[in-house]
Amino acid sequence: MTTQAMAQLTTFLDGLIASARNLDALLSQEQTILEERSPEELESITQAKLHLVVELEAAEKVLRQFTTTKSSTATAFTWSGFIEQVDPQGQHGIAARVEELKATLANCQRANELNGAVAMAKKRFTEELSAILHGRPSNQAAETYGKRGQKCHQETSTTLTRA
Repeated sequence: MTTQAMAQLTTFLDGLIASARNLDALLSQEQTILEERSPEELESITQAKLHLVVELEAAEKVLRQFTTTKSSTATAFTWSGFIEQVDPQGQHGIAARVEELKATLANCQRANELNGAVAMAKKRFTEELSAILHGRPSNQAAETYGKRGQKCHQETSTTLTRA
């Protein structure tokens, strides 16, 4: 690989790392916004996240094309195969960049899964709260105690506004 091509590749990987770090930072902001319940801010974070994910997916396609054009056989993309093709002696620091990129993307994946779980939990809570406020029975009937101290399940059909 020529010196110019290696410089372009390292610049490309550094750009990917920067994009992955930006995504990681956005995911942290998203987590804060989810905790603070700021839906207005969440929209802009979601749009920025989408832009970065599209950018990272396009970069992945470029890397896949690069390895398949350099390889004599069309094999599945692997980072180890990529490193072996472009920097077999490790003199250009490609392996370190790839490891940093992989670690950052793994953090992004964990943060995104956590944010998704928080969002789903908040959605369920909001739906249950809305159902209660509108007088619709929730998934569980209310437990009360009867005259003899036994637990009994009671469902109501009146709304809070009529109560």
